[in-house]
Order: sequence, then C-alpha cells, then structure tokens
Amino acid sequence: MKKNYVLLLFLFILGSGVFVSCYDDEPDVLSDPENAGINEMLNGITDPEVRKAIAWFEEHGQDASLARAGETHPLFSMMVPAWPYAFVRGSNDEYRTVEVPIWARSRTLFTLPENAIAYDETGNSMYIQSLTRLVILTDKKKGTTRGFFMTLIPSKEYMDAKNFNVYRSTYLSREKDFDGYVYFHELDGSFANGWRYSNGKITHTVKMLENSGLARGGHYEYTTYCYPLYRRVCTGYWQTTESGGREYVEVNCYEEYVRDECHTEAVWVQDPDPQPGTGGGTGGGTGGGYEPGTRETIDTTDMPQALQEQIQKIMKVLKGMGLSDKVLGKLTIRMGMLPVGMSAVVSSSGSYMDVLFGNTPFVMTLEKDSQISSDNYKLVVAHEFYHLYLYGISRDAGSLANLYNTNQKLQSLLNHNYVDGKVDINEAHHQYMGYDNQKYEQFLRSAFPAETEDFYKYGKWGGGVETSEEFNNLSSDEKGKINKYLHDNNLEK
Repeated sequence: MKKNYVLLLFLFILGSGVFVSCYDDEPDVLSDPENAGINEMLNGITDPEVRKAIAWFEEHGQDASLARAGETHPLFSMMVPAWPYAFVRGSNDEYRTVEVPIWARSRTLFTLPENAIAYDETGNSMYIQSLTRLVILTDKKKGTTRGFFMTLIPSKEYMDAKNFNVYRSTYLSREKDFDGYVYFHELDGSFANGWRYSNGKITHTVKMLENSGLARGGHYEYTTYCYPLYRRVCTGYWQTTESGGREYVEVNCYEEYVRDECHTEAVWVQDPDPQPGTGGGTGGGTGGGYEPGTRETIDTTDMPQALQEQIQKIMKVLKGMGLSDKVLGKLTIRMGMLPVGMSAVVSSSGSYMDVLFGNTPFVMTLEKDSQISSDNYKLVVAHEFYHLYLYGISRDAGSLANLYNTNQKLQSLLNHNYVDGKVDINEAHHQYMGYDNQKYEQFLRSAFPAETEDFYKYGKWGGGVETSEEFNNLSSDEKGKINKYLHDNNLEK
C-alpha cells in the first residue's frame, strides 16, 4: 500500500558534504556494518548514558536491523548509528535523550516542493537535504525508554536565512525560529507523526491519512505535489580508526535522476480550541514530540457513533496506563453484525510465543445485533481492550524470562495454563483480571465515570473472569448477585 506522507521523499546515497555542512561535529563517513557488534560500538565510548543507549538499541533495535543489513527499509540501506558522535541532552527531571547521527550507504531524503525547485534552478544539492538522527528517549519518572528516528526538514526560506546552518534543533529543544517540518519514524521505518513549524511555532500536526483512526476536533487539508526522485551514489574505501573500528571514506559521489513521483499532502489541522503546542521544544508529547501508538487502524464502517466514542474513551485510559505501542501499532478494529446477540474477539496469527512476545498483528472484531445498544455493549468492548493491555505487558517484556522480572503473576498464570504444548492465553488473562480486579475496576470507572455501582463491581467479572480464583473466593451471596447481573446483561462467558 502506498503511503501518503505530508512531505516529499527522495532516495539518495549519502555524500561527503551532508553532515559537514549541516552539523559541524557530525561525520561524513560510513561505519562498516559487519564491524558493528556491541563490543566494537562500546569501544572508546566513555559516556555512561551513551553506553546505556547502545545496550538498549542492541536489545530493542531489531526493527532497524533491515537497514543495517542492506535489506528493504524505508529510510536507510546499510545503516549504522554513529555512536562516537552521539550527544546527551536532559530536560529537568523528566526526560533524557541520546541523539545519534546515522552512517548509511543510502538514505531517504525528505524535502519540500520549493526546495526541489531551488535545487533545479541553482544546482545546489543542499536545498534537498534533510537530517535524520536516531533518538533514544528515556522518561526518568516512569523509567521507560523508547527509540525512534527524528528528521529535520527545513524550508527553503529558513535555509537561505541561515546559510544552510539549519540542523541545530534537537528533540528536546527546537531553534526559536525553526521553519519547516519535524518527522518521526519508528525503528522499522514506518511513519509515526510529525509537526509543521513556522518561525518556531507549531502550526499543524502531521498524521498519516489512512491511519487517522477516530480523531476528532479538527480536519484534514489536502494538496498533491509532484517532484523528481534522485539517488546519490558514492564509492570509497574502508579504513581502520584509532579505536580499532572501521569507517567508510567516500571518494566519488554522483547524483542520478530516477523518476517523477506524486504524493498527497494530508495535514491534520487542529481546531482553534484547544490550540496546538507552541513548539517550545518540550518534546515530551505535549507538542512537537514523538507520538507512538497512533497507527491503529479503525474501520468505522457500520460502527455506531456511540461505539466510536466509547472506543476513544477506552483507548485514552489504557494509553494512560501504558498500553504498549507494540500492540497499538499492530491493531485493526472492525465492526460486524450478528443476527442475534453480541460478541467481541481479539485474534492474532502465529504461535502462542509469537502472539505473546512477537510482532504479529492483532484484529479486534466487534459484532452485535441491531437491537443491542452500544451502551449495553461497552463492557464487552472494554473487556477485549483489556486483553490487549495484557498482551502489551508481555510484548514489552519480550520473553517469558523477562516477564518473570516485570510481572511475575502474569508469567506464572501463563505457565499454569500451558496445556498440550501451548498456552491458553485467554484463560490466563481472565485469571489475571480476577487477580488484579481492583485495577480492572478502576479502568472501567475511568473510562465510563457515570455508570452504576453494579456496572463496576459486578460487570468486571464478565467474559470469563468469573473462572478466576478470586471470584471463587467470594461469598455465595456475592457470587449470586454477580451471576444475576451478568445473566441479565448477557455478559456471561
């Protein structure tokens, strides 16, 4: 499927002038991908924060490995982070970043139509440059770390005004007069989000059109641009550095025309109230920052408006609870119709290990008959979304061994439900919802704050949670009330 990005992209092979002209202390050579093991990368690196970032990337950067190996990747070919040139930035007690320039034999270059015209008229290839760095972002309060790519795409006017010295903005601090775009991509090269700046202020948010989800409070503006596609090709040689590593020294570079292409610009414009962030460089997600988990696909065909709004509320609460990007970025939600009754199912293909700890996509299928209101359906939908929340805990852990360290109870229940060579994940989740029923109840209260007490106290046991040990330990009288509520509302398993 063709992706409609807001800005234009060119493929080129990195030339010797790219980093020298745009950021004085960034290199103009390629590191040998075959010599990019963690020991070699740590060699000569003394900053403890950079060393932590290297270790994190080696463990979590598998999605970027295609770029390292020269295989298909939207942004790079033969990519290696230039760790010796990494720099650390902090924001009070909230965030810390390690930003790393990229060595690559080829890379995607984002530019603007007026920049491409200036290049054609002047022959100055600096007009069609952009700068992409790897960013390792740590939330100090939460103790979480994420990695992504950040690209600065300056406007022609900004390049002229600054004499091409236009790449000084960092993740946590934008230049006060920056003009152009900032793009964020996941490690696998997929688009996450972006921001449009004018004289240092955010004027637009940028999202992918086909993944707009259930956004409200604004509208899209569309423009189609056509532009030439170029590739920059360089030859050179490998040399050994003083630290024992390997670097690629470029000798001869040339540009070649590939073809003309057209893309649709889809800029999300926020309505005046609330006003988008001012772009002061906070970088934490309140304006100007990386926003993961925005790529869930929600097919609203045949989906009642009330149900769409309920899904928005559920997702907002779960995102606040830390719903994993490894679930959201792989999620499709569909609506169907049943002749009688209602159901909701989360499914995924692959082995149980792939589903728990891998990258297989999830599909949530919601079905009900026309007589059942969305209001009666909300507990069923919330239940299935909580399954996704628990899947996210497993995926963030990455393995059963790591899950033992992060959530011993969930790991124990998964092991306990290992039968005939596979894990009954659904049953393990239901038992965990019972074990942690107070947290599950609080989730329901946060998502739907105007419901009855029976909705929270009795409704949380529906969908299979009544098989848990915690339910069995309730008094007979309490279980009787719960079972009656579930039966009356068609919420039994």
